[in-house]
Formats: sequence, C-alpha cells, structure tokens
Amino acid sequence: MQKGDYELDVMHLQWYICTSTIMFIWYPLTSLLQLPDEAILSEVLEAPGVQDWFNKAADVGDPDALFLALKLQERTYVQKEIFGKLLPHPFSSDNFFAEEHLKSIAACFKVLFSVIV
Repeated sequence: MQKGDYELDVMHLQWYICTSTIMFIWYPLTSLLQLPDEAILSEVLEAPGVQDWFNKAADVGDPDALFLALKLQERTYVQKEIFGKLLPHPFSSDNFFAEEHLKSIAACFKVLFSVIV
C-alpha cells in the first residue's frame, strides 16, 4: 500500500466523522486496518476531527467508534489518552472490563444492540 492509498482512506474516515450519526464503517475500517502502523499513528489518529469523535463517542453511544478504537489499540498498542472514555488509560483487558469503565461506555452497547434487534 502506498502513501496515496492511505491518504484516501483517511479522507473516508474524515468524511464519516463529519457526516455520521449512527452508521456502520465496515468498508473504511477494513481499509484503515490494512495501513502500516506508522500511517495509522501519523495519518489516522492525528487526522482532524478524530480526537473529538473519540472524545464524544462514549457519551453519545457510538458503537462504531468503540469498535474502531479497540481495533486501532490492538494494532498499534497506543498508550495515550487518544480514545477519550472509550478505552481506559493505560489500556489492559482488566481495565477495559472493569465495572466502572463498562458503565462509562454502556451507551455504546445499548445503541449497538438496538440496531441488531
């Protein structure tokens, strides 16, 4: 994948952040996850609007943002507070599944299950 390829994927993510309410991002997500780690760190996580989107996601209940944050954390092992309330800092599975943290992201699960049912 060349630099021009992932710039297009970052534009997909920026478009999604600007236009979405609740929609699934499977195509842009699969494209983003194929990027090299350096591109994810420098182009995706630093893209305008991404930080704000993650910061608001837990409060508005955005399951797509939670899913993307988990996938990006899995790929990059980022230990920064860039995912807002979606992921605990420092990240670990114990911290993620702690009762207090799950309560803080409960709205993401409610929206997800209402879409499925």
